[in-house]
Amino acid sequence: MCEIARACGLAKGPHGLLIVDKSPGPTSHDLVAQARRLYRTKSVGHAGTLDPMATGVLVLLFGEACKLSGHLTAQHKRYRATVRFGVGTTSDDAQGETTEQMALDADWCTDSRLHAALELEHSRQSQVPPGVSAIRIDGKRAYRLVREGATPALAPRVVRVEELSLLKRDAFTIDIEMLVSKGYYVRSFARDIGRSLGVPAHITALRRLASGHLDLLQAHPWPLSQAVPLIDVATAATNALGVLTLTEAGAAKARMGQAITPDEFVEKLGPDNRDVRAWLTEDGKLIAIGAGTARGFRVVRGFNI
Repeated sequence: MCEIARACGLAKGPHGLLIVDKSPGPTSHDLVAQARRLYRTKSVGHAGTLDPMATGVLVLLFGEACKLSGHLTAQHKRYRATVRFGVGTTSDDAQGETTEQMALDADWCTDSRLHAALELEHSRQSQVPPGVSAIRIDGKRAYRLVREGATPALAPRVVRVEELSLLKRDAFTIDIEMLVSKGYYVRSFARDIGRSLGVPAHITALRRLASGHLDLLQAHPWPLSQAVPLIDVATAATNALGVLTLTEAGAAKARMGQAITPDEFVEKLGPDNRDVRAWLTEDGKLIAIGAGTARGFRVVRGFNI
């Protein structure tokens, strides 16, 4: 997602994370383009797309922080959403064209039926993404196939719903909050709970409250009038992954991409420690992301800051 610029063996700045509170309307790529202009760098990406109508936490990555993208996008996300029953759309949200309408009485769904449907979604372990998505099918984005009049066949994906809470309900809508795994679509949640209840449904509001440990308390309202300081890459990496501290000898080997032995860490480690961690020098400089293997500890990704 990032274009990394390098010169004389050192990556050009700035480097770091910016947490923004996205407003409805622009795409995630629109915010990336605006951030490139504001910070005068091409090396900007993001860690997890938000739909145009969605609001909330969007993590922008600058320079070497782009190397954290895969680790940050893999973390759980927390959302708050409003589901409208009785109307289905092409995109499973309010921006799509209406595909189905069903007149509902005010008492069409009892509390017990609704809670049973919510429990079913809470226990869901696989989910079919919405047709209007950026998933590629034979090299073409699914949303482009929909625009061309096709109905893309998308395979189910393994997902987890860690938490699901009903915040409010009225006759035709519910407000929910959920903590979900990577790859989970809240738009598909609306579609699926509607099907469980025998009615069409779609999302009318969606807000991301947190992405991993990054939440709205750290977010800047967007757009910014001027550039603000970024969260440094070492802080972001250690908060997301935890940290191991390299000895001077270990740091020298890690810079070269060489395997590290347990005694080249300050911490006492066993050979069975396989967790991915941020590797820092004793003075707090980020050298690499690394993990344990059967043959020792290896560098997964080096940093050049």
